[in-house]
Amino acid sequence: MAETTIERMRAEVAEGLAGPTRTLSPKYFYDRRGSELFEAITRLPEYYPTRTERTLLVEHVPTWVHVHRPGSLVELGAGAADKTRAILDAMHDAVDEPVYVPIDISGEFLERVAHDLRAAYPDARVRPLVADITAGFHLPDDLPRPVLFALLGSTIGNFPRDEGVDMLRSVREEMADDDRFLLGFDLQKDVAILEAAYNDAAGVTAEFNRN
Repeated sequence: MAETTIERMRAEVAEGLAGPTRTLSPKYFYDRRGSELFEAITRLPEYYPTRTERTLLVEHVPTWVHVHRPGSLVELGAGAADKTRAILDAMHDAVDEPVYVPIDISGEFLERVAHDLRAAYPDARVRPLVADITAGFHLPDDLPRPVLFALLGSTIGNFPRDEGVDMLRSVREEMADDDRFLLGFDLQKDVAILEAAYNDAAGVTAEFNRN
């Protein structure tokens, strides 16, 4: 881990623990083990967001991709990139040699995901980028345009308002006029549904939080 990254982490942790309500950024959940645990969470029966979003992507993305024909997909906080395959499937059918840039803070986990995707999509160019999306990032200049940026899984809800606005502005700085941004977010739910999703009976989410 780069020294500047360690220094930033120390500063953010100190700031979060010094306030009247002690907090830590959710991004620090996602080391290799944390990423694996979250991947397990997405397969739990109680965790509705992943399967609901996957269904929406499978249903609607092919038509959109056929119309806009993005040359590249840039996914912020890619994780296991499981739902992303619905987008890559559609791009594979509509675009020659699509480029996929998964961005994630966990480099070791990201390399594993990139390896699996290269095997699954040999015609695509998978170019992983290890970065903290809350600190800004810079994309390669040679990405085929237009670019589809994606932030899925209600990840936007993890950010405090100011930090979320800053992150979205950093994305906008990387976008050209013909690029597009696909944002996933949850709708209002019954409290019981939410509690079951984020406090599962198997205790996987609890282990994720402890990690």
